[in-house]
Amino acid sequence: MRLKLPCPEPEFKHLEEMEWADILAQDHSGTRKVVQEKWLRYEPRAMVFAGKWDPGMVVAQHGHMCPNTIYVLEGSMESGGVECTRGMNIMLDIGTPYGPNITGPEGVIVYEVMGGNPTVWYADPEGFAALKRERGIKQLANPKLGDENADKTRATYGEDGMLLAPIAERPGRSYPKPRVCHSDEVEWIEVLAQEQDGQRISAWEKWLDFSPQAMCTETRLDPGMIIPTRGRNCIQTILVLEGSMTVGGRECTKGMHITLEVGTPLPTVVAGPDGVKLYEVRLGDPTAWYVHNDPFAQLDFDHAAVPLPAPKLNLPAWLEGRDTIYE
Repeated sequence: MRLKLPCPEPEFKHLEEMEWADILAQDHSGTRKVVQEKWLRYEPRAMVFAGKWDPGMVVAQHGHMCPNTIYVLEGSMESGGVECTRGMNIMLDIGTPYGPNITGPEGVIVYEVMGGNPTVWYADPEGFAALKRERGIKQLANPKLGDENADKTRATYGEDGMLLAPIAERPGRSYPKPRVCHSDEVEWIEVLAQEQDGQRISAWEKWLDFSPQAMCTETRLDPGMIIPTRGRNCIQTILVLEGSMTVGGRECTKGMHITLEVGTPLPTVVAGPDGVKLYEVRLGDPTAWYVHNDPFAQLDFDHAAVPLPAPKLNLPAWLEGRDTIYE
């Protein structure tokens, strides 16, 4: 179903053009270690950022009052006793805590999406304090963020390493465990296909998590794959992991990030000569619609693409009656 409400333009930001900001600092036997972030989106419906943690950093077991996805881009960390390496996806339902998190010897870079209220609560503050004592870690003064005269910043930590942002009390109910899934353990699914010069080329996805709250995928487009302008009925974030593509004629290489509001169309995508690999998060209804009834006929450049019938997909029960979400 195409949404007819006015929608903002897609938002493009490249990670390489942004500065890291320290948000947490610790003393590890005389060595300063930090957690840093690059904020790609910060508004009530979605907070999106990349995080870089120095080797050995420890972060308390905590949860947020919103769906929260974490994807490991580089390095490794241990989360609640689970080893998380490049390609690991962690999905947290509203309020679900994860951790404690201990960064591996190479450090770790993660990509996070929070779909709503990011208010935090701590599951085991006593255990976190004991873990730091055991490792000889001392909390350092909170790094300054933004306007140094402001009373509040994005992340304000006390001497105990706990976040002094709005903090929710410990919920009086239990939560499901984090859902962890490594992309190496998931098969590629063909979701779109077309013929170009007698050759079948396709769009492929690995469904790392798929629930009414969020759909997390790795997406791969074969070289030259064309996807005409289309929107989705949800907030969508896209991060280029490998290769390249053009979006509405704009070159998008590794590190390019795109945020789309509910229903905002993504301009025509053309995969580069080596194809492109993406990580995507779709917060809510992931069904798509094309801007034009005959989308390939409306392209403003010469091409040889002939769309093929969309592959039939085995979708979750809450999408009953559908066998694709891509057209």
